[in-house]
Amino acid sequence: WGWFSLMVATNPGFSGQIHAFEPFPTTYLDLNSMVEQCGLRDHIQTHNFALMAESGIASIYIPDHIHSGNATVTKESRGRGGIKTSRLDDFSGSAPDVMKVDVEGNEANVFIGGQKTIEKHKPFIVFENKRETDDFEVIMEPLLLLEKQGYKFYHAAWLKQVHQSPCLIGDEFDPH
Repeated sequence: WGWFSLMVATNPGFSGQIHAFEPFPTTYLDLNSMVEQCGLRDHIQTHNFALMAESGIASIYIPDHIHSGNATVTKESRGRGGIKTSRLDDFSGSAPDVMKVDVEGNEANVFIGGQKTIEKHKPFIVFENKRETDDFEVIMEPLLLLEKQGYKFYHAAWLKQVHQSPCLIGDEFDPH
């Protein structure tokens, strides 16, 4: 429902434009409602489609049938149909300076569909990479696509004290 968009748009120093993409119909309605309730329509434009490698219609699969945060967009017919998709390269809005990509394993599809835009504008990209799979190629595909375009990678970590020495611990290793 746009938590990151709201967090950025309500920062007192923010003067930019946010484009939030949400393909799931009820979550899109929630996103729109939050933007309206917060009076942020001047800063946040919402779009009811998924960014993918190609434009068209896809299905959305919700593994637990409840939480759209676990949903994946797929061309397979195992989910609910009728989700619109578009390529970032076909998007008519302003070019991105920053991209936050959280698409539950479809990161490579977003980057493929935005290859020209990403190459031309080199936005700062923050993304989750699906690690809950044994398929190493799926894990590496978005990283390799961006590496070919000259991107360097950083992993978020926590600075901790261990035996009076500072060290960095990745988020997946820190239960606190």
